[in-house]
Amino acid sequence: MTTPYGVTPKGILGQVRDMIRERFPKRFEGPFMASKFLSDRLVEAIGEVVVQAVKTTQWLRALATILGQENKSISWTLPTGFRVTNEYREFEEHRVDTALITLQTLRHKEGAAIDLKEQENGITANLVQSLDAAHLMFTVQELHRRGLRDFAMVHDSYAVHACDVDLMNEVLREQFAQLHKVFTLPGFFDQVKASAPGIELPPPPALGSLDLAEVMKSEYFFS
Repeated sequence: MTTPYGVTPKGILGQVRDMIRERFPKRFEGPFMASKFLSDRLVEAIGEVVVQAVKTTQWLRALATILGQENKSISWTLPTGFRVTNEYREFEEHRVDTALITLQTLRHKEGAAIDLKEQENGITANLVQSLDAAHLMFTVQELHRRGLRDFAMVHDSYAVHACDVDLMNEVLREQFAQLHKVFTLPGFFDQVKASAPGIELPPPPALGSLDLAEVMKSEYFFS
């Protein structure tokens, strides 16, 4: 589940270790060795089964690395018009005293270089979650256009009145298909390339044969 969000092998190891500790606290003499054994095989299996997701994650991390080495961030504009910037630099702490409390704020250090590790680890999740946000906005706009006025939304969780769930499910699928027809990896790459003239960047992985219209028939696309 966390593969599209850029989980690392270390992250998978942590997830497996936590689950073993929670569900099977006394089953293994060496919980860490059991976690390492299973997580290594999960990484292999994911690479064999979810091939394109892994390739895309590796490509995004490569973009972040190349641009980060040039001290450049990665920016893209969503179909909503919202501009996103993936930029991690060293922070410094600032304290602001008020009459009631002391606030702590974090700001980028002036002249700080890109943090390559954070830049690489953040790009996949930030891209996916920015698209989640665009999908949410388009879904609510369309539902509003069709007469709905009551919504409850948290990130990628949607709620409407029970009588409107069927309509919401229909619109969710419609807007997802439409969003990903408009926002594609080649289009994203064109945006990144245009913002980094003179820097050699690897092209995105080839698109597969998925027909986005099939999303409309998917029972478990969203539940």
